[in-house]
Amino acid sequence: MSKNIRSFFGIVMNVFLAVIVILAVALLGARLVGYQTYTVLSGSMEPTYSTGSIIYVKELAPEELEVNDPISFTISENTVVTHRIIEVLPDEDHSETIYFRTKGDANKSADGELVRSENVLGKVVFSIPLLGFVLHYLAQSPGKYLVIAGALLLVFLSILPEILGENNNGTK
Repeated sequence: MSKNIRSFFGIVMNVFLAVIVILAVALLGARLVGYQTYTVLSGSMEPTYSTGSIIYVKELAPEELEVNDPISFTISENTVVTHRIIEVLPDEDHSETIYFRTKGDANKSADGELVRSENVLGKVVFSIPLLGFVLHYLAQSPGKYLVIAGALLLVFLSILPEILGENNNGTK
């Protein structure tokens, strides 16, 4: 195999591996240091967090949250919302419970329901725009097939020199 073709395959493999490492660090690495990741699915927090962004959420004690903090919270078993705190309201009957009035940055009015401190997942600390679109695509059937095809391509490229008859000292 010619040196140019070998170089081309090496570059393709390195780019593919770099993409995999970057995605792994962006998702798994964040979890190792205590962040949860969520994909922004609506425009309620635009322009701060655009649709398709990945947001990184750090768990904090409710007492640490303040007005203007963007927080992620559950509104049902399968639904997570990210909005900004516009008011902190302690429960007069139960001192351990705090309520938060929230509002999406793009919304004209505050959310109808107060958020109980038990439902708060944490504070949004940073985001990566558009990465959510990529991850959402890769989680669906066509994207899964693309990942499998990419892995097979990587394996194929790694054994291609042997298939073409090259031995350890570079001769045919």
